[in-house]
Parts: sequence; structure tokens; C-alpha cells
Amino acid sequence: MIIISHDRHFLNMVCTHMADLDYGELRVYPGNYDEYMTAATQARERLLADNAKKKAQIAELQSFVSRFSANASKSRQATSRARQIDKIKLEEVKASSRQNPFIRFEQDKKLFRNALEVEGLTKGFDNGPLFKISTCCWRSVKNLRYWVPTASVNQRC
Repeated sequence: MIIISHDRHFLNMVCTHMADLDYGELRVYPGNYDEYMTAATQARERLLADNAKKKAQIAELQSFVSRFSANASKSRQATSRARQIDKIKLEEVKASSRQNPFIRFEQDKKLFRNALEVEGLTKGFDNGPLFKISTCCWRSVKNLRYWVPTASVNQRC
């Protein structure tokens, strides 16, 4: 079953696995939402720490290469260390694509000022009308619509 929710307490109570879709890559974590957040944070920190170690190793190897590349007796070692530098791959650590999430709804056409106008609306049964509205209109402001009575509303209980 797939559940999509923004209520983390609900997710903690219901979920046994969490799927994370970030930059088009899907990762599945065992556990509830809190365990997923802990695991994802630890994975990111581990990746950053690994990159820091690799950068330190590259700097150390580069210093050896720059010191001994001209030395005839250490030239082979310097060449070997230069090849080691080429083999070290740094993982790209991108900020999450969820840092600034947003949803944009584009309107196909402009909304009119009055979404709905009603004149002479009556509803009732055999014993008489429940309500009678002479005129009213639903106004539209961007995506918000609200009701404005333009005349008195007669109600009968």
C-alpha cells in the first residue's frame, strides 16, 4: 500500500518502510518516518565525511607528487600516486530538491469577477418555501470565491 501524507505522526504509526524520491532517484528505507529521517541524515553525513577523507587523501598524494615528480629516484612512485589521484572519485552531494518545494497551479483563463449570479431562487415543499433569495452573487477573487447577498434572504422554519 502506498500512503502519501504530510502528517508525520500518522506516518510514524502506520508505515513500515519509507520511499524517498529525490532528484529522480528512489530510495527505500526500512522503518517509520522518524527512522527514515535519521537514516537519511546519517547517510548524507557519511557521504560528506567520506568526501572529506578523499579530499585529504588527494591533497596528501598531490603534495607527494609535486615534491618528488622531478626526483629521478622517486619518479615512479610519483607517477603511481598521480594515477591513484585519478582513480579517486568524489561523490556529488547535492542539496535536497525538497529544500524549497512548491506547487504552482496555472490558470487556463482569467476568472470573471462574478462566478455565479442568482435571481429569484426559491426552495421549499408543499407547506411553503424554505428560503427565497431575490438576488445574490458569488464573487471571485483569484482562487477565492465568496457569497455576497445583494438582497434580503427570507427564511422560514
